[in-house]
Amino acid sequence: MKITLKPFLFILISLVLFVGCSNISKSAYLENLDCKIFREAIIIPVLINNKEYNFRYDTGVSTTCISKKLAKELNLSIKDSVNGMDYYGNISTVLKSIIPEVYIGRIRLKDKNVGVLRPIQDLRYCGIRIDGYLGNDVFLNKVIHIDIKNKLFQISNTIEPFNLDEPQKSIDFIKGHDGLPYVDISFPGKRAKERVLFDTGSSNYLYRLNTSVFQKMLEDKHLSSDNIIDTISSAFNGKGVFGKQNDDFNYRILIDSIEIMGKSIVNYHTDTFSSQSQNSILGAPILGLGSVTIDNVNCKLYFRPYNNAPTDLSPKLGFTSRDNSEHKTIVTNVLSGSYAEKSGIKKGQRLIKINDIHLDSLSLCDKLTEKWKIRDDKKMVKCVFLDADNNEFYVTFNTKINANNGYK
Repeated sequence: MKITLKPFLFILISLVLFVGCSNISKSAYLENLDCKIFREAIIIPVLINNKEYNFRYDTGVSTTCISKKLAKELNLSIKDSVNGMDYYGNISTVLKSIIPEVYIGRIRLKDKNVGVLRPIQDLRYCGIRIDGYLGNDVFLNKVIHIDIKNKLFQISNTIEPFNLDEPQKSIDFIKGHDGLPYVDISFPGKRAKERVLFDTGSSNYLYRLNTSVFQKMLEDKHLSSDNIIDTISSAFNGKGVFGKQNDDFNYRILIDSIEIMGKSIVNYHTDTFSSQSQNSILGAPILGLGSVTIDNVNCKLYFRPYNNAPTDLSPKLGFTSRDNSEHKTIVTNVLSGSYAEKSGIKKGQRLIKINDIHLDSLSLCDKLTEKWKIRDDKKMVKCVFLDADNNEFYVTFNTKINANNGYK
């Protein structure tokens, strides 16, 4: 089961200077940053005026931004403004200011240009206030190594300190005119590729399909109406940093096969979304499948899958769910032909219990970070639902026997 995080910032600052990738020869160093990790969200400590603040590491942000509250606390003056665009294509004015001195580990930045806005406080239930977003401008000539499983966030000025001898996939990435990283993914068997934005600030989806790309794939017959398994109403629209998602509805799409950073994924479910950028998104969940090394010096990404990382991303129990605005867990889709469907589970029903876990008893932080998530080694899973008349019923899943009935 999946508890969704709202999508995060995707800002295009119109005055960003394009900086390409180039080799820089310096004495190598390696630093471990003491970060906080919430599922795949990475919070980096940033020191300003000898005080530590929480910044989210976000490759979907071209220019580092701080909150309006922090700007006021630091008594910063506004120098200028530019137009910014969020994840869903909402455009708003972004104020610009300068912080005299910033420390990120051993990185010291003087007179750092920043945008000023209101970050999405999605981690407030975990006691974390996000003071800003660390954008790509901070790490232009750095190599970043992220290992979520071992809670590592490492910085170097060269690729040399990292062990790249073990089997892993390396791919080139492109720095767009907006300073953001774009990578190519492919759809095996369809002779199709797509250039997507690599956005660690987008926590909802491994791959989020832009509506314009989806329409093009239909026209080119890389997808068909058979790939549409459901429609998603505007009641489940997300929120960008400048406003709400504006789609009247979206499609839930089944992608039979997709290759991302050399890893083949099958049976992946995603939702479409609209944005003026017209780019699909490769989101933070890729960090949950393996360690990622981002070489901004040479414009390369290295991906090493974790042992036993899943390749079949079908819903484990044959249905998907998400929390509504009242934080109740609602079934959003049931796979056709699955044991879940045969057992009477329907879209719109409420899920209230999984084994001995009452979902209403969980803190919002536990739901957000999926600490209660069903373990892969769990053979028997009992789920309790409420039907349309608020009557309880339960379904017991044997995840080993019914592996071919729509879930693992």
